[in-house]
Amino acid sequence: TATKLKNLDFEPVLLPLFKTVFQQFAAQLIAKNYSALVFTSRNAVAAIEADSVGRSLEKDLPVYVVGKATAEAVRAAGFSDVRVGAGTGQELAQLIARDQAGGRVQISAQFPILYLAGVERKPDFEAALKNAGTAVKVLEIYRMQKISYTTDFLKSDILSPFPKFVLLYSANAARRFADIFLTQANVLADVPVITVCLSQEVADALPRQLRANAEIAIAPNEADLLERLAAMR
Repeated sequence: TATKLKNLDFEPVLLPLFKTVFQQFAAQLIAKNYSALVFTSRNAVAAIEADSVGRSLEKDLPVYVVGKATAEAVRAAGFSDVRVGAGTGQELAQLIARDQAGGRVQISAQFPILYLAGVERKPDFEAALKNAGTAVKVLEIYRMQKISYTTDFLKSDILSPFPKFVLLYSANAARRFADIFLTQANVLADVPVITVCLSQEVADALPRQLRANAEIAIAPNEADLLERLAAMR
């Protein structure tokens, strides 16, 4: 992302809000028979690739992913049958339902789909599968751990002047950003920062004073997010 920003003639400032922590997952859960796999994050793909049992998953299984970025990571991991949703959990569940109805995937209680998920996640995807009667096994393989910064660091020359634009990719990131810079450091009171959000859901997670200057990508993907940013130059 930083390279893409440089190519757009922006000067990126990197401030990670979370780090990915891989979970220990039981080999017997992975070893069962599944009709398809589901990834809704590149972090889940990384967790599978970091584990010897995870790397042994059948590469010819149908793999459902929430968007293009995750699809790229899944293909790079060696999976060949990758089916890409339109960007939300609800839309991904609808794609699976259509494939099941059309015979493109055979899902049953004996051969459910395996959802490789984070510990904290939105409930809409699983709720939609349940409503459709789709058999699914959820395996939590990673979690996001908050990264802490001292107030002195947040007010240091590294962030002075404060960036004009802040890119936010998730509701959790929006809440964490507000918590750090409004509650802890209180550096945004007089800073006209513009938050550029991946979706309306991300913008809605911001407090009112930051939501007022929020810009939203046309579609929930990085290409549209950066296009929105470039248009505000």
